Amino acid sequence: MIFPFYNSASEALMNFDNMNGIFSLITFICFNLAAILVIYFVGDKLYLKTLTTNGGSKSKKTRLEDIKCKKESVFSMLLKKEWLVIKRTPVFMLNIVVMVFIMPIIFVMSFMIGYGSGDATSILPDKSVVLGYLDNPIVYLIVLVVGVFFTSFSLAASTSISREGSNAWIMKVIPVSAFRQISVKVFFAALLDIIGVLLVMIIPIILFEIPVYYALCVLIPVVLIVFILNYLNILLDLRKPRIKWSEESVAVKQNMNGVVSMFLTMAIAALFGLVAYFVYRYSIDINV
Repeated sequence: MIFPFYNSASEALMNFDNMNGIFSLITFICFNLAAILVIYFVGDKLYLKTLTTNGGSKSKKTRLEDIKCKKESVFSMLLKKEWLVIKRTPVFMLNIVVMVFIMPIIFVMSFMIGYGSGDATSILPDKSVVLGYLDNPIVYLIVLVVGVFFTSFSLAASTSISREGSNAWIMKVIPVSAFRQISVKVFFAALLDIIGVLLVMIIPIILFEIPVYYALCVLIPVVLIVFILNYLNILLDLRKPRIKWSEESVAVKQNMNGVVSMFLTMAIAALFGLVAYFVYRYSIDINV
């Protein structure tokens, strides 16, 4: 059983008239309380302290000679700025970062609920069968399809210019080339997408005991495609950004660039899937 909550909940329902059911109910409640506490403390670290430090903090006198200058590269400073803008805005955080972790969970839960009447793992292929296909180059295409598909739900690149809002003009006047600024945004978006793909790949690694080094090798073409797609998505937003908004949700939830990017990325995933089908159907040899 992948989700530990199911056991205690089902035991509590089936044994409601004895002590085993009461104990299972208490266990189920403890699981949920632990999850709530984790979410609370994470939210406190991410939002509450950030908001309070940005507000009216008490100022203190500092001598000029006591100020220590910290040297940072332009790339790291722009990357940090990209993260801080998202972290300080709950709407951005929820729709861009949290979605990376939620989408794999949603798909796994949908799979489990769809086969909730029995053991969901019973419909999975045998481990020996899966390991036997590892030498087949079509695995690279299948992983590419899955990776590109989950990348389509990311709004990090397709709304990166729109998220700047009324401060977008600053990008034109700072002494940093436009290409470098765009490259940082692409790197940040690609990093989130790669984390999402890694979370998805953990599932077959655990279920079928796939070697980690093999999974990392298969991930290489996915990383290359992810960077290319994020460059295309940011160019899409750069062509017609939605920078005039009064609420942050408009930049991500009501931005057509994100919708167009999603369908475009899904179409590319479908194209790779079609190629994988023809390769498998007609036994086309691919040398990797």
